[in-house]
This record gives sequence, structure tokens and C-alpha cells, in this order.
Amino acid sequence: MRNSFNTASFSEVVHETRTDPAEAHYRYGAEAECSPTRGLTARVRPAILGTVKSARRFERPVAPPGVVVPTGEPTPMELALTGIGSCTLKTLIGGGSARGVEFETVRLGIEHGDGVGYALDIESDASPELVRELITQVETYSPNHRTVVEAIPVTVRFPRAALQFSAAEFSAEETAMRRLRWISGTQFVSEGARDSADVLRVDQPKQLAGVDWGPNPQEYLLMGMAADLANALADQAGVPPLTWRVRADARVDVRGLLQADPAAPIPLQDVRCTVSVLSAESEPAEAALRTIVQEAIRRCAVIRLFAQPHRIAVSQLRLSGLASEEDRSAGPVLARG
Repeated sequence: MRNSFNTASFSEVVHETRTDPAEAHYRYGAEAECSPTRGLTARVRPAILGTVKSARRFERPVAPPGVVVPTGEPTPMELALTGIGSCTLKTLIGGGSARGVEFETVRLGIEHGDGVGYALDIESDASPELVRELITQVETYSPNHRTVVEAIPVTVRFPRAALQFSAAEFSAEETAMRRLRWISGTQFVSEGARDSADVLRVDQPKQLAGVDWGPNPQEYLLMGMAADLANALADQAGVPPLTWRVRADARVDVRGLLQADPAAPIPLQDVRCTVSVLSAESEPAEAALRTIVQEAIRRCAVIRLFAQPHRIAVSQLRLSGLASEEDRSAGPVLARG
């Protein structure tokens, strides 16, 4: 145990996946609804961790993109940025703990504009060279980071049809940012820039050395995608208002993250959204539904994060207590995707 991070537990997972490859496949899911009466909400679905089912019960209201609500609810893109940033930090803490590094503070600012940018602030007992090596490992082995960097096909299913987008033309542009900081072990918090009440908890299931304090990074990313598409569907469908539900699912092969098999993929796999209208009597005709879904997808900035490759710019505010001015950079620098 180092940094309250149970490295022995993850070593046991590595052993299990090498003994039985079926234990390496983790399936996560999320669901979002956009209702004329309840607004936009997102929740986490049960996870399948190898051969074990983990009950996950987290639900929260979500603010539509471009809408500032007084209660400080996050937008779909802010949920997605929380998932990307926390996966980066968890991979950093886990990798550093396995190398014997003691972390004092770890913070990350993440922005989305034309591209994605990180600003890392790390204080530890490690040399700057070792910390930079750990950051390089994060860029290689963090599943959510690799999902953004690579183009991951997204299948969208709706009644009687399915569409797959891997290089579609998207019209979505959205600026968002989050500030994440490590608390202990696998626990992180994500704070928004708009409202001090807008704090999201991040953690792992108990089966992965967490304490179920909040959704995990993959679940936040999927919640963001489901909420973004549900909101776009409601906007696109217009009148009469309908209640749209979107379920988002993906699989992670943890042999890649844990470096247990060099051939195992790192990014999320089998990414899909399933669209439904809750009142079957009000469901649009098939041709109209296809048009609504196609146009809604073009407006989804979170699906664009999956379907188009993005370069992530990484800048360093501080490494290993190096506080001199020459060790500081100006902060996140956005790169065009």
C-alpha cells in the first residue's frame, strides 16, 4: 500500500487475467434521459468486472450544453472531461505507486476547445525525470486518454436500424474545462469553473480497490456521451416534445492498462449508444427517426471525442516541487484536433 493505493490488489488482477483471459474484460454502462418535465439526467448502470457484476447506483442532473443553471450542474462535456482527466490521474498514481513514488499533491486542469489540453501540477519525492517518464506511460496506457487520441468507432442503435460513425462530419464545438485533484488512493474530485457547488466525486468499485465513493472514469465518459446525445435528440426532434433515453456501453481490456499483455488494446472497445423513445405511441416514423438521429449525432461534441482523433497537449505547472520560474509553463495549450 502506497499513496493509499492498493498495488497488491491490482497485482492480483494481473495474475487473474493471465490465468483466465475472461477476467480481463470490464464492461461499463451509463444511461441518460431528456424529458420535457424532468430535464436532463444521467445515471450509471451495473458494471461487469470480468466475471463479477458490480451494482453501481449513481445518478445526477445534467445541464444542457451552453445553459448555465443556478445549481451548478455539469454539462455533458464536463462529465466527459472528468472521465478523461481522472483516468489520466489514476493511471499516474497507480504507475507511480508501483515504482515506489510518494505523491504529496497531484492536480490536473483539463480544457476542451478546438482540441484537448492538460496542465499537470505534481509534487512528489520522485526526480523530474522519473515523473516525466510516468507522464509518458500515462499517455500510452490510460484507456480514456487513448480513446480521445485514437479514432474509436461508435455504433448508434435505434429501433429497427443502426448507424456507425468513425469519420463523420461534426458541427459540434464546445468550450469546457474542469479542475481535478487527487484525494487518496483511487479517489479524486472534479471541480468546475462556474460554481463552487459543482463538485464531482470519482472512485473505483470495491472490486478495483476503491470504496464506491463515485462513478469511475469510464462511467463519467459514458455518462457524458449518453447525456450529450439524449439532449441533442430532444433538440432535434422539436415538437411534440418526447422523452428520449440513450444507453451508452463500452468495454475495457484491462490487460492493456495493467501491461499484462502487450497485444491487448488500450482504448475503450465496442462503444455503442442505444436510442429509444419512452412512449412507443409517440415514436417518429422510421425515416424521420433516422434523420433525427443522424442530425443529433452531428451536434454531439462528446461523440466527436470518440469518433475523430485528437492530439492532447500536455503542459506541466510543476514537477517534484520544482517551483522555480523556469520549471513553470503558461498552463494548458489547446491543440487542434
